[in-house]
Amino acid sequence: MADVAEGGADESQLDRLRGRQVWVRASDGTVLRYGHLAGVRTGVRVGTNVYRGQVLGFVGNSGTDRAVTGSQDGARLRFEIWTEDGEFFGAGLDATEVRLAAATLFVGP
Repeated sequence: MADVAEGGADESQLDRLRGRQVWVRASDGTVLRYGHLAGVRTGVRVGTNVYRGQVLGFVGNSGTDRAVTGSQDGARLRFEIWTEDGEFFGAGLDATEVRLAAATLFVGP
């Protein structure tokens, strides 16, 4: 993205780069962001209650240069966790620390 400053993207630019998104706010205030979606499942909209295992959207490449040209190559899911304090989960942690912290957040099947 040519208009992103050398110091990095601001929040508005990051939203554009994430492409089509679904945000889920958990009861504890944590926000889960799913980005680069090809589409959002019918019926999922602001204020909709969702449940674990529910399909919310479909993996795509929105927000990428490839998507702008009409290509469907490079599909991926961008998944972010933001704490109730507005902090990005994993900020300041190395990869091992992130894995250990994530293990406390996610419950297996």
